[in-house]
Amino acid sequence: MSKLLMAYVGLEEKYELSTRELSRRAEQLRIINEIGRRILAVRHVDELLPYIARVLYETFNCYSVAVWLTDEDTRQLALAASAGGDPEMEGQDLRFSYGERSVAAWVAEHGAPLLTNDVSQEPRYSNVLGQESARSELAVPIRLADETIGVLDIEHTEEGAFDASDVDMLATVADQVALAIENARLWYQTRTMAVIEERNRLAREIHDTLAQQLTGVVLQLEAAIQQRESRPERAWERVGKALELTKEGLNDVRRSVRNLRPAPLEGRGLERAIRDELQRVESDTGATTELEIPGGLPRMEAFVEDTVYRIVQEALNNVRKHARASQVRVTIEPDGEWIRLRVRDNGIGFDPDDLTSDRRSYGIKGMRERARLVGGEVEVRGHKGRGTVVSARIPRRPEGARREARLE
Repeated sequence: MSKLLMAYVGLEEKYELSTRELSRRAEQLRIINEIGRRILAVRHVDELLPYIARVLYETFNCYSVAVWLTDEDTRQLALAASAGGDPEMEGQDLRFSYGERSVAAWVAEHGAPLLTNDVSQEPRYSNVLGQESARSELAVPIRLADETIGVLDIEHTEEGAFDASDVDMLATVADQVALAIENARLWYQTRTMAVIEERNRLAREIHDTLAQQLTGVVLQLEAAIQQRESRPERAWERVGKALELTKEGLNDVRRSVRNLRPAPLEGRGLERAIRDELQRVESDTGATTELEIPGGLPRMEAFVEDTVYRIVQEALNNVRKHARASQVRVTIEPDGEWIRLRVRDNGIGFDPDDLTSDRRSYGIKGMRERARLVGGEVEVRGHKGRGTVVSARIPRRPEGARREARLE
């Protein structure tokens, strides 16, 4: 009877152990899923890494969690985020080199995980974060392709606190962290590239438009000075022409400054901003305008939405300046993962062969550059006497821009 009782008790203990283990695995899967969702929403590593350290600290109910990032130039590890440990160590600039006595340093140097359930028996262990109570340590590399870019490091106050499943779970989190870091880097590169492209575009615009206008003003005024006594009427005509060029240049400067600001979409949204631009066309030219959005505007990344607005704005600016149109229509519609954009007018059109010498070509270049930044494209078709059509295909999300950044 006693043997049967002992067997029953043994089965019950195994069942309880199995239940606890399943609950633990379920909790690990929940954390992995939660971190994965968080990664999709955060673009800045300095926001994401403290969050991951805190979640792991709470999940493992451990003594400390540290996220280290590597500096390949100096072959050092730098503490990027932490949770738990000695409060006095928080906020300190902690670094140590490969080859120093440290579990994290060994993991960074060898690109492999290291689990020790008794730190007193581990020769590579060192008290880096002031963990006087640490008894177990688990560290895994954060890797991108074949490169180790950091280390996830967890310490516990109990011996034997970790097992192989914890290694797998932490390695999965490390893969997610690596993906987040790569996405953040590419996003930053994209934004940096956008700033550089915008500066280059503005420099070209100043050179191609404002510089020429100022040169024209100088020439007209110089001629007026020479003719002020011999031909005063002609001199005043020259002054009048210089004044026209000055006003035109001032308008171009105001437009360029307005284009540099993100303000047009703030508090209004894309549709309202485009309708305001169409209202300006009506006020300036007397043309009738129409905005078509079949099915409503699809969701877009803010960067892409701004690009769509700027392309429409530039196309309508060309209509106001050059088209002499009586009808203008803007159409925006989704096409899968793309946005189809079209600005059509019934104006005088232009000869494509003469576009290089036409001042509207500056705006066309700007539209194409903006579209290229997000992986899109712009096509301009015009015929003399038959109007102009600006067509654009823009991705709804900036993955195209990230691919562009890789190619650069």
